[in-house]
Amino acid sequence: MKSLFTLTLLSLLFAGCSTTPFCNVVNGSNGIIIGDVFIMCFKGDAKNGLIIRTEAELKKVVDTTCNLPSIDFANESVLALYADGGCEVGFERTVTSNTSVKNYHYKVKVTQCGRCKSLALSYNLVRVPALPSDWTATFEVED
Repeated sequence: MKSLFTLTLLSLLFAGCSTTPFCNVVNGSNGIIIGDVFIMCFKGDAKNGLIIRTEAELKKVVDTTCNLPSIDFANESVLALYADGGCEVGFERTVTSNTSVKNYHYKVKVTQCGRCKSLALSYNLVRVPALPSDWTATFEVED
């Protein structure tokens, strides 16, 4: 009876979707990221990454009834990169600048654990120093 209880407890611990002591998801922002952008009505396609340099570009990727966040586009740009994971998931965002090739590189590292079938997703919208018009951005999701 004692071994049956132990087996049941271990099964729930490793197969469940709730937080386990062994689950170590990471959230955060690194590099030249100024801050996160919270938009509940985002409708843009950010699976391959997206650069938003103006308010007009921002208005194209949100619902028309959306309250827009205050962004100083004279000094900032917004980068977006879709990523997802299951159960308990974390998104660690890093943007680096490479002046020699005129490029920002946006990387989202996804950490996840649990075995449930729920999907957690994020468009990972972040504010960065204004991306000059002659610069590019590359995007990467690491699972």
